[in-house]
Amino acid sequence: MGGFADVGLWGVAGAMFAVAAAMWMAAAAIAFFRHLRGAELGEMDASYNALAPLVDR
Repeated sequence: MGGFADVGLWGVAGAMFAVAAAMWMAAAAIAFFRHLRGAELGEMDASYNALAPLVDR
C-alpha cells in the first residue's frame, strides 16, 4: 500500500505515454501532408502535365 506515492508514479507514467503518443501522431500527420503535397491531384493535372511539351512551345 504505497498510497500517494503510487498515484504519483502512475500519473507520471500516464503523462509520458500521452507525450509519446502525441509525438507519433504528429509524425504521422507530417508524413501524410507531405505525401498529399507531392501527389498529383487528379486527372486534369495529369493530362495538363502530359500535354505541357506540346503546349509550351
